[in-house]
Amino acid sequence: MPTPTETLTGTETSAVAPPAMVAGSLREELVSLAVLIRDSAEAASGAVEKVHAFAAEKFDFFELLIVVEASTYEGAQDRFHHLLGLRNARLLVLRDGTGDYRSAVVAAKESIGDAVLLIHASEIQAIDLARLAGAVFEGGGPVMLRQSRRAGMLSRMAGTVLSRISGYDVDPRLLRSGAFPRVHVNRISARSDRDIALRFMPSTARNQGDATILDVPTAAVRRKGGLITRLGAAMEILANAPPHLLRLLAATSLLVMLGSMVFFAYAIVLYLVGYPLEPGWLTTSLAISGSTAFVSLALGGIATGLYKVLTLLREDTGDEILRQIDNTDLFRDYWRINVEREVQK
Repeated sequence: MPTPTETLTGTETSAVAPPAMVAGSLREELVSLAVLIRDSAEAASGAVEKVHAFAAEKFDFFELLIVVEASTYEGAQDRFHHLLGLRNARLLVLRDGTGDYRSAVVAAKESIGDAVLLIHASEIQAIDLARLAGAVFEGGGPVMLRQSRRAGMLSRMAGTVLSRISGYDVDPRLLRSGAFPRVHVNRISARSDRDIALRFMPSTARNQGDATILDVPTAAVRRKGGLITRLGAAMEILANAPPHLLRLLAATSLLVMLGSMVFFAYAIVLYLVGYPLEPGWLTTSLAISGSTAFVSLALGGIATGLYKVLTLLREDTGDEILRQIDNTDLFRDYWRINVEREVQK
C-alpha cells in the first residue's frame, strides 16, 4: 500500500525574478540531512532548526528529513507542522517500535541526496555539521563520529568480544549520528544486516578503509538508557551475525568434544594404572558435563539463527513509513541550474 503523502507547496501564480547576485560560496551538491527524533518534539525542534539553518547557509540544494515515530508525532502535531514551514522539509512518520537502527536505515533509503547526514537530535550539541559535511564530500566514504574520551575497561572488553564474535567493528564510543555517501547507502541497503551495518562497519566491507572517524567532545554527548540501551545494542549486534556466531559455536562444540575425549582417555589411564576411583562417579560426571555443554552450545546456535530468521520475517516488510508530509521545492532557485520553468496561472 503506498505511503500517504501530503504537500504544503502551493501553485505559483507569477514568475519569480532571479536575484541580482547569488552567493558563490554555497556548495552545489544535493545533500540530505535527516534529523531522527526520539525525545519530545519540544526538545528536538531546536536541533531541526539548527540543522536547517546550516543547510540553508552552506548548500544550494538540500532536503531536510524529520523522522519521528507515530506516538511522538500524534502528541505534538502542531509543532511538527510548524517545523514543516522550513524550506525543503519532509516529515516521515514511522510506526511505533521501529527503533533507532531501522529508523536510520529508512531515513538513508528515503533520502535523495548525493550524501546523507544522519543526525540524532540528542547528539546535536556534540556535532560540528560543517566538519561532518566536508568530510563526507571530500573523503568520499562514510564518516563516523566518536567520543574523544577513552571508554571504560568493561566497555572496551565488551566491544572487543562483540567485534570478534559478530564480524562488525564495534566501538562503544561511536555516536549514532554520521554521514554517508550515496554509494555507501546503496551498498548497505542491499545487505540483510543493514540495520546494524549502517551503525557499525562490517569487517568484510569493501570500503572499510575509506571510513573517516571524527572525534567529538564527550561532555557534549547526552547519554540515555544506560545499561538497558547497551544490552539492547549488544542483542541487535548478535542477532545480525548468525554466520559468525554459528561458526564460533561449531568450533567451540568441536573443542568441547575433543576435551571430552581427552578426559575420557585420562579416566581410562587412571583405571589402567590402578588409581582408586569412586565407582561410576568420574565417568558419570564427564558424560553429564560434556553432554550439557554440547547441547547448550548447539541450542544456542539454533536459537540465534532462528531469532534472525524471525526478525527478518517480522520487520522487513517495508511498511515502516505510515505518513509523509512534504514541503520540498529543491529547485526553487532554478536560474542556478540553467533550466526553464513554466509557471501556472
